[in-house]
Amino acid sequence: MKQMQTDVLVVGAGASGIPAAAAAARVGAKVILVEEDQQIGGAPVDYYVCMFCGDPLTGILKECEEMLKNGYALSDTPKFYLPSSFVKVFTDIIANEPNITLLTGARATAVLMDNEKVTGVRINDCLEIRSSITVDATGGAVLAGMAGNELMYGQDAKSDFNEAVAPAERNQKVQQCTWMYFSQQTDINAKPLDMMRLDRKSVMTNEINWYHENPDRGMQLNPQLFLHWGCAVECRDTRSPLALGEAQQEAMAKMRRDHDLLRQYGYTVYMAPKIGVREQSRALCDHVMTVNDILCGKLPEDTIAVGTYGIDSWGANKETLSIEVEGYGIPYRSLIPRSLEGLLVVGRAIGGTHIAMSSYRVMPIAGAIGQAGGAAAAFCALNKHGVRDLDHKLLQKTLKGKGQNLLLDL
Repeated sequence: MKQMQTDVLVVGAGASGIPAAAAAARVGAKVILVEEDQQIGGAPVDYYVCMFCGDPLTGILKECEEMLKNGYALSDTPKFYLPSSFVKVFTDIIANEPNITLLTGARATAVLMDNEKVTGVRINDCLEIRSSITVDATGGAVLAGMAGNELMYGQDAKSDFNEAVAPAERNQKVQQCTWMYFSQQTDINAKPLDMMRLDRKSVMTNEINWYHENPDRGMQLNPQLFLHWGCAVECRDTRSPLALGEAQQEAMAKMRRDHDLLRQYGYTVYMAPKIGVREQSRALCDHVMTVNDILCGKLPEDTIAVGTYGIDSWGANKETLSIEVEGYGIPYRSLIPRSLEGLLVVGRAIGGTHIAMSSYRVMPIAGAIGQAGGAAAAFCALNKHGVRDLDHKLLQKTLKGKGQNLLLDL
């Protein structure tokens, strides 16, 4: 068994893990960032969510957006970017921090423990990485679950957290999955297709944003390159690769007519490598965010990130499908797994209810949570204290400062 040692270990190199690693390095910690896929990037690369959907966009992901605009824009007013562009920008963000060591093809197979304290992770059953503080950026609280912390999955009951819009009883239903894809007209002699003829008309262009807002202009775009919101389907268990495979096959069958029509008009279809997953497990943390927290209009004292994106629960009933919000704070306590020490959870899997996470699950907010969690992990590691002993005011001051730049005021 090979051994490595670091101050901060971040597991998951996606939209929350990359900012977490960069933030920890900027505080001065030595960081190892591991990703189970061969390629980093998360949602823009795996799911083709190739834009920063949701607000506010701040900090390190804001830096990424500027890099995309300056080097990889497909038009003067870019609405989305190619997945490969995200890979290049994320790679540059990591490469610019000499304190970060990146390992890809590295799957966490076990969590190393000392009583209730996480002390590292075993990778591929052949490498042990010991760390002072570990950050779970897996998107499904995988490490927290491995370490024995209670996880939440599906819709919470109204009585669980006093959410008036929650169902009467707890169930296993999660948000729908969507399979994204690009289409590009490669036959120069073919006529453009009116995308309003497709069954699924949620199509993004790189000049006018949504095709349906101006179909006549969409017919005139050159090049004819579009990003499609594909097909949304239910998945019986998004924690199961087999169930996700079933959902992906169902989505493919439902999109067959649209793809055939596109090909008739000379379009090539580029499917995302994986069906997009909006929700998996969530960690039970010291504080569980609820829809009441999001709608109360007050920032918690230990706010470390903010969100202004509305409740957006795909596949939910009309009462919770879309609720506007003015702004809310993510408390540091929601990053701390309730029964563990030495571990912070970031991104969409922090302590929160099914309804609440449908707002902060989007990349800009998940990235801000990751950035805050990475900086917090670095402070704890360098000062040799537990995650609950961190002075959140010191963390907030750093997050407002140079190199972090998170909006903590609404």
